[in-house]
Amino acid sequence: MEGIACEFEHTVSLELVNGICTLLGHPKECPHGMPIPEGECCRQAAKTASSFIIPLSDLKLGESARIAYINCKSDQQIHKLEGLCIRPGVTIKLHQNYPTYVIECEGASIALDGDVVANISVWKNFKEEDGVNHKKLCEKKADYGGLRGFIAHLFKSG
Repeated sequence: MEGIACEFEHTVSLELVNGICTLLGHPKECPHGMPIPEGECCRQAAKTASSFIIPLSDLKLGESARIAYINCKSDQQIHKLEGLCIRPGVTIKLHQNYPTYVIECEGASIALDGDVVANISVWKNFKEEDGVNHKKLCEKKADYGGLRGFIAHLFKSG
């Protein structure tokens, strides 16, 4: 698998790596808990990317968002969330955040503790008038940085 990871990392374009890194919100760890080295795109765009993907815990009560990704350290937790229909692409609504989180997901109300919620990142709903220059963001250049280690780790841990 290491050979595949090495070959893959040298065939992807800079734009693809930066796009994936930005799409994921410049993650600091891979799904297995291993650190991802910070790249130039992470340093330059951290503020911009945070306006697109935020932790579920940052939602306001009554706000809805689509799940971007789930970063669990155990397969068991991922399977539990999948059983509750909590998975990337699903729209959720936050109803309560204390003493436990309660979200609405596909018509069901689900209670989650803070440790589980900390692993869920969502797409923030934003409008053009929020001041984000989307064209400039998409054209932004950076280096391979952060995602190279993540891609290599995915292939090595298979």
